[in-house]
Amino acid sequence: MKCDGVYVVGVSDLAAARNNAHFRKHGYDIDDEVVLYADDKDNGKLEFKSVNDLMQYMQSVDKNTCYMYCSLHFRDEIVGYVILRNPEFLYDHPEQFDIQSALLKRLENLFKQKVLENTNNELKNLYNHDALTGLYNRVACNEMVIPMFAELEAQNVGCTIVFLDVDDFKDINDTYGHQYGDELLKTVARVLDEQKPEGSMVYRFGGDEFIVFIPGDRHDTAEKYIKRVYDIMEQHSLFISHGIIYTRPGSGKSFDDYLVSADTKMYQLKQQRKQKPVSRSEGFHPQVASRPAQQPITQTNTFWPDTEIGTRRKTDQLIDARQAVNALRDDPDAMQQLAEYALQLASERHV
Repeated sequence: MKCDGVYVVGVSDLAAARNNAHFRKHGYDIDDEVVLYADDKDNGKLEFKSVNDLMQYMQSVDKNTCYMYCSLHFRDEIVGYVILRNPEFLYDHPEQFDIQSALLKRLENLFKQKVLENTNNELKNLYNHDALTGLYNRVACNEMVIPMFAELEAQNVGCTIVFLDVDDFKDINDTYGHQYGDELLKTVARVLDEQKPEGSMVYRFGGDEFIVFIPGDRHDTAEKYIKRVYDIMEQHSLFISHGIIYTRPGSGKSFDDYLVSADTKMYQLKQQRKQKPVSRSEGFHPQVASRPAQQPITQTNTFWPDTEIGTRRKTDQLIDARQAVNALRDDPDAMQQLAEYALQLASERHV
């Protein structure tokens, strides 16, 4: 095809192959157009961020240049246009318009195929992602982790499986409502995902349960990860429990076997805390994470958002102050902190 340049412009829905694509029947909107292809004899293949950039480039070329615009249609819908620079071939080969018609039909078929592919990908994404947190869900965990676990076993490489859930989540949900519980779960999911070691994967297994899969023999990495997560959670007055298992290649155990073991360890940790709460001063251990017997009530450690639910939670904290005093009677430091907070509230009310 003898010409000095070819520039193809399409609407954004054509480029993205969206399932809900909407094409105009009349006119063009330059803000909704993208340059799909650009090539000329002067500079070869070109890239333009916008159609305006393409137009400016065309204006900078020799003024004797001739441009021919050919619309691209899917039946009666406009999807873009082709710009031909000095199209000399048209003088001797007018049948080129018939060729363009055939190419348009092929382009429409390719577009429909791409739309179908994108739609399938979107459905798959909905199928294996949790709608609330955006994490992979239990289905994805089975489809992704089990084959990877089997591959690591074959290579005689271990991995780490962490099972976590939110402490007292049912009580929180029942007391402050499902909307508040949802926000709490999204916060937990974000922290778990943002802090995860490189190459690891986080899944919402169901309800308030999460799974973290860390491939490779990285015991120290896993323990540091759990420590980071606990520290951040406690800064937000959130508490979680976990069970951590390091796999042993050749043991004959399946991924589900290890998962049950991690879940059991998590349950044991919960029971241990109920029987004998662990003080912050005792530090962190990968199997028994630190958690205060009673958390001092301060303004800085409240995670509750500035919403109606959050306001109700702060009010509940004040109502429960008498119970907190009774629980902390034998803890002078905590009592001092609580007294200072009460004085601060009193001074603020008299301002």
